[in-house]
Amino acid sequence: MEYLEVYCRKVDDANQTRVKQQQSVATKEAEVDMLVATLGEHKLYLKVCMLIIVMMIH
Repeated sequence: MEYLEVYCRKVDDANQTRVKQQQSVATKEAEVDMLVATLGEHKLYLKVCMLIIVMMIH
């Protein structure tokens, strides 16, 4: 029974980590959208480059 509890705890931890990572990515995407809108540039490559840079910084 102890193994099952450990397994369930690890699954819960992994799920919480995944949710936090998804939230972080969503936040960074919103930051990139705001930067792109501020610059008045709507080209896809700029958005992708900025997203990569923001993700590397954090």
